[in-house]
Amino acid sequence: MAGILILVFASVGIGFLLIFLLALSDKKRRMTEGTPRDRNLTAAQFEKACVLVVEGMKLEIEEINRASPDRLDMIARNPTPITGGQFLIHCLYVDPKQVIPATQIIELSNMVLQERLSKGIFMTTGRFTGEIPTIGELAPLEYIDGPAFQKLLAKYAPDYLVIRS
Repeated sequence: MAGILILVFASVGIGFLLIFLLALSDKKRRMTEGTPRDRNLTAAQFEKACVLVVEGMKLEIEEINRASPDRLDMIARNPTPITGGQFLIHCLYVDPKQVIPATQIIELSNMVLQERLSKGIFMTTGRFTGEIPTIGELAPLEYIDGPAFQKLLAKYAPDYLVIRS
């Protein structure tokens, strides 16, 4: 009888230990992934976050145009000598799983070339197509997809991930 009680108590103790370890690993997983709220910005939150990131990169915003409810274009100046100049920053809010087609990349490149700007920056909550390296004769562009944008937001506006209005 005493052996059965010891076995029962040992089993219950092991069960609690397993539950504790499971909860601990789930907490670590959530911390590395981020909460769903951190990954899924609304369009308004994304626009504000784009402005915060651009300002955090020490670019001076000269003009902001809302081309559509999910698209924001900014003209910003990098005041740094030699590497500075005017940039066109194209912010596109889409589903995080959506792939940005090459046509939109070419459109941004053409706008940068027409306006004689130094560089274009394409920021999005989505992902970029694998065709980017094969597109020839583009203006100088930088591509910031959803995960890269989240990293920049954490770097330049860490409080925004917590506060978000």
